[in-house]
Amino acid sequence: MTVLYGMEFDVPGGEHASLILPTNPEERSALRAIESRFGKREAFPPDPSRNTKPRMIEALRYMAALPQPPVLVGNHPSRTATGKGAWGAHTPAELAVWQAAAPGVVIGMEGAPGHQAAMPKHGLDAAHGSRGLYGGYPTLGGLDQMVAQLGGA
Repeated sequence: MTVLYGMEFDVPGGEHASLILPTNPEERSALRAIESRFGKREAFPPDPSRNTKPRMIEALRYMAALPQPPVLVGNHPSRTATGKGAWGAHTPAELAVWQAAAPGVVIGMEGAPGHQAAMPKHGLDAAHGSRGLYGGYPTLGGLDQMVAQLGGA
């Protein structure tokens, strides 16, 4: 079994992503450096200047310059969407900018919010009010709208 260590990175100006570094003696310090410098929720007291889209581009360029760069996968990019094609916190164009800023780092996105289930009637469930926090626009067949339809994003 191959185990890849990483973390869920709080993306500046957006949601979050999976961040995975190659296994090596510097892995822990590299992950900590990325999180402490760029994680939007890492500062105490909170610092709103860390939570901007340009700050994410800085983070990606920093990651790309590491001796052994990580890979980054955007997680459920349209979870904050308010409608079909409205996207929310992340857009297809923004993800293209990420990839252009760090092509060896940004390798894609995932669109399975964890429950892999279609939304109940009206997009709500009794326990949480929304499935996988997709409260503004439901998943399509259990998948984020950016990946649910061929050619969608």
